[in-house]
Amino acid sequence: SGINAEALMDVTKKMKDKINTIPGLTILGNPSMTAFAIGPSNPNINVQAVADAMETRGWKMERNQAPDSIHCSILPHHIPIVDKFLQDLEASAAFCQDNKALAKKGTAGVYGMMANIPDKGIVTDFLVEFFSEVYKCK
Repeated sequence: SGINAEALMDVTKKMKDKINTIPGLTILGNPSMTAFAIGPSNPNINVQAVADAMETRGWKMERNQAPDSIHCSILPHHIPIVDKFLQDLEASAAFCQDNKALAKKGTAGVYGMMANIPDKGIVTDFLVEFFSEVYKCK
């Protein structure tokens, strides 16, 4: 009585179909498996801010850049919670719609700042140095 691939594909389709009806959000591209990215359907919403709003509701969100999007990988443990996720996503998108100030706060602000650094080597150098300090042997 395990979860089969058909059940995962069904819940993925349900999610993609619903997300495409949420004002301000869209599925990027035409993904055919159980992973997809949610992007903005208009410039009046910041998807990084939507991810921040989802995290205040208890969800752990995966973020992408270039383009800014929310990454979703659908796994068996998502099946029983999909309706709650979609409800919270719709509420989070409504909260973030036309609220440009949210793009400067929280994780959305960090992603926005990093996206505007012209020399991406600076980001790489910083991350290497940062993690070298975090994982330094004592």
